[in-house]
Amino acid sequence: DMTIAGDLYLAEGIGEGEITLDRVTVQGNTIVKGGGIHSIIIKDCQFSKLIITKEDGKIRILATGSTTINETQLRSGAILEQEDISGEGFGYIVITESLDEDELIELVGDYDSVEIRAKGIQVQVSGGTIGNLEIAPEAANTNIKLAQGSQVTNLTANAPVTVTGKGTIQTALVNTDGTKIETPVAKLETAPGIKVDAKVEEPSPKSRGGGSTKTVPISAVIIVEDVAKVGETLTAKVTPDTATVRYQWQIAEREDGEYEDIDGATGKTYKPDGEDIDKYIRVVVKGYGSYSGTKTSAAVGPVGAPEYSIYKLSYADLADSYVVVDSLIGTDEWGKAINNTEVEQAISGLTPVKLTLETEIEGKNGYGSVRIKPVEAGENIQFWAKDEDGGGNWYNINISGWGDPSGFELPAQYTATTHIYILSNKVGTYDLTVQLVKVGNNEVIAQVEGTIRIRDKERSEYGFEIEDADQVFVAGELLDSSGIIAGEDGVDTTGLTPVKVTLKAIQIKELGYEQVRVLPPDVTQTEGSGGQLQFWAYSEDDGLWFDAAVHGWGDGFELTPDYKKTTEVYVFADAAGTYEVTFKLVEWSESGQVGEPIATRTATITVISQEMAEEINKAKAAIKPSWEVGGVEPVDGDEALPSGVENVDYKVTIKTSYDDKEAAQASGRTVTTLFTIPDGVTVWYPVWKEGQLTYQSDSSGEVALGMEGHPLNENNIDADGVVYVALGETTETKFTVTIKLVDADEEWQGVVYGEQELEIKVPEVSEYGFEFEDNIEIIAGNILEESEYDSDGTELGGLTVSDLTPTTVTLKPTIENELGYKKVRILPLVVNGPTDNSMLQVWIYDSKDGKWYDMVQKGWGSQGTGFTLGANENKEMKVYVFADTSGTYTVTFKAVDTSDPENEIVIAEETTTIFAPFHFDAGTRTISKYEGDKENITIPAAVNGVSVKAIGEGAFEENQHIKTVTFAEGSQLKTIGKEAFKECNDLESITIPASVTSIGEGAFVRCKALKSVDIPENVTSIEDYTFYGCENLKSITIPGVKEIKFFALSDTALESIT
Repeated sequence: DMTIAGDLYLAEGIGEGEITLDRVTVQGNTIVKGGGIHSIIIKDCQFSKLIITKEDGKIRILATGSTTINETQLRSGAILEQEDISGEGFGYIVITESLDEDELIELVGDYDSVEIRAKGIQVQVSGGTIGNLEIAPEAANTNIKLAQGSQVTNLTANAPVTVTGKGTIQTALVNTDGTKIETPVAKLETAPGIKVDAKVEEPSPKSRGGGSTKTVPISAVIIVEDVAKVGETLTAKVTPDTATVRYQWQIAEREDGEYEDIDGATGKTYKPDGEDIDKYIRVVVKGYGSYSGTKTSAAVGPVGAPEYSIYKLSYADLADSYVVVDSLIGTDEWGKAINNTEVEQAISGLTPVKLTLETEIEGKNGYGSVRIKPVEAGENIQFWAKDEDGGGNWYNINISGWGDPSGFELPAQYTATTHIYILSNKVGTYDLTVQLVKVGNNEVIAQVEGTIRIRDKERSEYGFEIEDADQVFVAGELLDSSGIIAGEDGVDTTGLTPVKVTLKAIQIKELGYEQVRVLPPDVTQTEGSGGQLQFWAYSEDDGLWFDAAVHGWGDGFELTPDYKKTTEVYVFADAAGTYEVTFKLVEWSESGQVGEPIATRTATITVISQEMAEEINKAKAAIKPSWEVGGVEPVDGDEALPSGVENVDYKVTIKTSYDDKEAAQASGRTVTTLFTIPDGVTVWYPVWKEGQLTYQSDSSGEVALGMEGHPLNENNIDADGVVYVALGETTETKFTVTIKLVDADEEWQGVVYGEQELEIKVPEVSEYGFEFEDNIEIIAGNILEESEYDSDGTELGGLTVSDLTPTTVTLKPTIENELGYKKVRILPLVVNGPTDNSMLQVWIYDSKDGKWYDMVQKGWGSQGTGFTLGANENKEMKVYVFADTSGTYTVTFKAVDTSDPENEIVIAEETTTIFAPFHFDAGTRTISKYEGDKENITIPAAVNGVSVKAIGEGAFEENQHIKTVTFAEGSQLKTIGKEAFKECNDLESITIPASVTSIGEGAFVRCKALKSVDIPENVTSIEDYTFYGCENLKSITIPGVKEIKFFALSDTALESIT
């Protein structure tokens, strides 16, 4: 009898023989990496989880007696067998996705549940019964063979699967196309629309009354656990426990809330994660096969945080492979480096793997003492980490693990990254598991698995780069035929341009070559005949010039892994023609070339005669062009464009000039102008086709601009070139093009008369924004009936404009550039009012159209051709605002460029606030409501030309901001309505106009701060409760009052009545 609190490893070292585990309890994981086809026997054991991961997949594991394993994970091929079993046996079996395609799993015996997640594997069922066999969605193209006598009670296929053999299947549920079942099936069920190639052999029906097949109903489902916590498994228990069901776990914000399916949670168990905290979980089951009905469990929750935080280990920057080293670093028995400097030299240039430990889900507690346990990946690999806090020593965590042997404290919230360097002295693949464990019992808290590939050192790859081989060479006399000339001045290179030959590593690896050389090049004359080439290069080491055509280059030199060197080669030829020249780099030994060439490169050499060279030089002296950008103009939608040109942004004019125009014309040469198209733009350029000038477009490369092969005559020698540019997605405001003039004669191909880079700067458009007056206030009331009116501008819907109060909105540049816009309009304004039914109108006069427009409904500028907006122009818009409801309005102005009506571009967008504190009814001439918060207010004499005659009932009632009230000059107010200023507690004074003739009942009731008031002479009666409760009112003047009614002056502090 033995109990292991942590993990049990059956490592590779146990070999291929037989091993028996008898009465062993493992609380952690049991991990099998060794053993063979002669069996690992598990007898009367209790395992939490069995993980099988043997590299060659050749292993047999036999469970007998009372053995109970909660879960078995197959991460490699294996044979599982149960014999004389009285316990649970292998329990829930998962064939994981880590298996390679075509790996074999063989199952012998009876099993409750098997889930296949691996793709394209082979599963052999050799006798016995599998209760539930489920194919996961990712397990496509699995092949299952049921041997004679084998049975699957319920098969669920969520991916295409092929089932063969002479066994039987009671019920098959197929949820995807592509499944083929040759084994006899008693009952087949499919998801809607799914087609299955299956051999259905239903048993003969028995008479049951009406002849229907009877199914057993599902009677209940519960969640076994009463408490739900993150990271702790919830288990569904169905009654009857033999029922075949489909599971769907669900989640909701509240216990009685609306539940939604949890993606992928369709198994018997569910483990809540961090996103489930404070939510409720339940499970729904639906019977199939011989069972029917749907049941829903009671919910558990709210899901709580775990008692201990859940952590995760992860890694980054693991290379695809690492190069094998000659030897490993020496360590003591605890894995500490004997020589730290030796480690730092060995890892120099390596990129570390970043191993991160961090909190995945925060719990109530952390752990008191943890560490990374030794990786134990074998004696041929080392994982080096530096203890920065412990003296700077290096540790091989393959032996030492990581962290003080007594462990380190792990808080509930934690993150830390350790840099690890990998060294190995043996080529191969290393599978490893890094585990964070509790010190004492080795309970695994977090782990991460990975695979490391160690490869042999490889040689760099090399190549030639050749520059200036495309120049034109002139035939002449050859030099010394021996191929060797002494002295740096031995070869006259005056006026000659060398060909630059660069030999370089194009893919740098670990090894080069001990000895190489460049062979004499292979030369083939493809045009002309009888010619010979020489390739002279100077060796500073030897003080000699060598003709590579005779000697090649180098007598055996070392080629380092990162080699790069350029040699200047001067080409001499004795006859005009075209030559193909192939350079070859080879490995070299005393006996000559070794193997195939390491690198080759072919170049074309063009040689002309002395006579032609003189003609070319004469033409070059005469033809000396230059170019400049004549202008860059934006293209709008109305501009007429040449045929074939569309969707362009700018028109670019390129001007050509010559140093000596007459000499260029007199040369008699025909030329072509070439133009390179920069990346990121599309250019439409002129070409001649069938005698006509047209345009075509390209987005890259070098193109001919205008006529190919045109003479330099008076008509075209200095004609402007016009191209059109579309910027596409680029945000660049300038780009560079190369323009050059070349000879068009076939024999003179490659002669360049001029070449120049031109920078084309795209003029930028100014950026704009809206500017509004501060604190825009209006008086709400009546609005106009129409959305536009014809007018000369003096009247608006029957109102005299001079009686109205405008506000100014300005569209202005915020960043000034070179361009503005030719067509701008203001979109209909977006308004949010104090109520859903509030209406606002913003009126603007368009003198061009002779109309008023409500910008809320019509916008502005879209009625005609829009308006122009200069690069530095401030567009002031005088607007008149009406509203039907008092309160606050937000109004959004948006200006767009409408040059392309199908693709309008927003150029400015701003929101302002308009406040209407008063509401005025023009029909009754009454201010009926005030919603402002000012302390000192002035009541207008007129609104939009209409005199204010009355303050309505309760208009200012209970306003706690007002301290003083005055009336505008010229006020013709007649009436202050009932309770107009009721309970305005801070109102200290009010100047009532002399025109007032009546003050309503309770007009100033309980205005507690009011100290004195003068009643106009035309008021003859003070109504009931007018000043009731004005507890600080000490004086009142009432020159025309003849009657003071009920409680009009009660509860005041009156000391004087005049």
